[in-house]
Amino acid sequence: MSEYDLGGPRFLTVGQAAKLLGVSPMTIYRAVDDGGFPAIRIRGRISIPAKAIDAMEEIAVSEMRVVDASEFTLPSSNSVGGRSRR
Repeated sequence: MSEYDLGGPRFLTVGQAAKLLGVSPMTIYRAVDDGGFPAIRIRGRISIPAKAIDAMEEIAVSEMRVVDASEFTLPSSNSVGGRSRR
């Protein structure tokens, strides 16, 4: 159970996610733009679901392997629900 399950935020800013993962915010932005990191984009603002990071951590620990964030995203397409992703 993570701190988020105990009343923490359901979504993280890119900066919060980057700090938590020990990478730069630009690394997160690039991964999101490449479709390689789970995120929600609303009018240009990107939010990272805390549960996605929790799930990555859980698999990395329980399966004792390196987890690639792109395993948690859908295959690339130009649209979702008939609208452009950008």
